Amino acid sequence: MSDVVNGYLEAMQAINDRPDHGYTFEFLKMKGARNAVDASKQHFGALCNGTLNEIDINGLIGILERWFYEKGYASKDYRVEKFCELLSHHLGDDVIYYHVGAVLNGYYNDADCITFQVKKPHGMIYYGLELGVND
Repeated sequence: MSDVVNGYLEAMQAINDRPDHGYTFEFLKMKGARNAVDASKQHFGALCNGTLNEIDINGLIGILERWFYEKGYASKDYRVEKFCELLSHHLGDDVIYYHVGAVLNGYYNDADCITFQVKKPHGMIYYGLELGVND
């Protein structure tokens, strides 16, 4: 699953890359976490300030639009909608989205981190989405 999602993110990254700065978009399964805060701290490391704010799908869409349309295209197309469909297909419907409080650590000039908490019959699974840019 992560390969498919990361393939899409690579395309969005390439669209936005410029000679003077580069983007990092990455989606990974967070292993061995007991809860969303642990998952975020383990995965995002120094980027995570330990705070998580639950957001709805519209909050997620707003964050994705900011990154997928960084170059300021005049009209928005289907990119965010298709990415959300892809996530929904792989993660299912029982997902809580958390916007992770980020600390810019010198590598990124700007970043957003999202933790996905997915309820499965055998417990919770966590995934992380890191969106960042450096100059």
